[in-house]
Amino acid sequence: MRHLKKDVLQLLADGQCRDVRSIAQGVRYAEPRSMSSYLRRLERQRLIQSSYLGRAVAFRITAKGIARLRFFLAHPSYDFMQRMMRSH
Repeated sequence: MRHLKKDVLQLLADGQCRDVRSIAQGVRYAEPRSMSSYLRRLERQRLIQSSYLGRAVAFRITAKGIARLRFFLAHPSYDFMQRMMRSH
């Protein structure tokens, strides 16, 4: 899932708040539970923000998330895996 971050940010780029299940469905990710953990990681990176929508937690993109998405779109051939190999 190399581009999961980009896919999630693109889905949220319309500015709508979405719950975990709709995000998982929108990016065709099979496991809503692990998607929830992943979204919390993106929240810690301040790329998305959570709030309560009734009883459910909803997520929306932040200004930092929009900037990261713009980077991804401006650099479509950026090698995400190469970056991971350098950091380990």
